[in-house]
Amino acid sequence: AIALPSFLNQANKAKQSEAKTYVGSINKGHQAYYTENTKFTSDIGALGVGIETQTANYTYKVEVDNDTKNDAVTKGDAVNDDVLNSYHGMVFLVTTTGGSTSRTILCETTAPGVGTLDNGERDCTNKGMKSIGG
Repeated sequence: AIALPSFLNQANKAKQSEAKTYVGSINKGHQAYYTENTKFTSDIGALGVGIETQTANYTYKVEVDNDTKNDAVTKGDAVNDDVLNSYHGMVFLVTTTGGSTSRTILCETTAPGVGTLDNGERDCTNKGMKSIGG
């Protein structure tokens, strides 16, 4: 009886690792795409990362900031958000005197069914999310 909750917790962590990996790969694909095309895209297929937009556990989509065109948000939202955390990432441009470079962030919801990352927000601590990498 004690082993079952522990097993289910480990199974959920394994499912969540899919989303972390996929969102991170989409972020890297965006960096490469921007380098080649000087723009972001909402088409995951155009990034060439070989990731489906729907799996058994998550749906993936990309939103490009239509106003500034300076960032793209990737959302890996849990199909069963009562149990699994969602993962969102962002690629954004940072302009310096030497030119522009892209940066990434990777965020996790603080609890299943809570939190989001929107265009223009470059901080995971807003709206129920926490930073887990770049």
